[in-house]
Amino acid sequence: MAAGEEEGQARQIDRASEPAVAARRRKPQGWKCMPFIIANETFEKAASFGVAANLTTYLVKRFSIGQLQATNITNIFFATLNLTPLLGAFISDSYLGRFKTLAYGCFATLLQPDSPKKKQFSKINPAKSHY
Repeated sequence: MAAGEEEGQARQIDRASEPAVAARRRKPQGWKCMPFIIANETFEKAASFGVAANLTTYLVKRFSIGQLQATNITNIFFATLNLTPLLGAFISDSYLGRFKTLAYGCFATLLQPDSPKKKQFSKINPAKSHY
């Protein structure tokens, strides 16, 4: 029995030194990334408020929409914008997984038909502009 117990203990020591087991026993890193997440959210919200003001002004001046209706359109736009991550989370959790969802989302972003860079290049050489 003593030899069997020693052999079992030797197997346990060997398993503890395997990389998979060692990876599971990592020490938690804590809240090191929280300042980056907070800063990202802060700057994102500041940019959203700037876009909201500009979008409302653009709707009023360019499209001659009343102030109240322009504000309602802006609020609906930002409500939709803030709720779309829930759709992405549902698709990710239910069907595709996080990496495929992220890859498809990045690819869809690249396929935007009317990107701002195209407009910038058309201003540089307006003779070749098709807009």
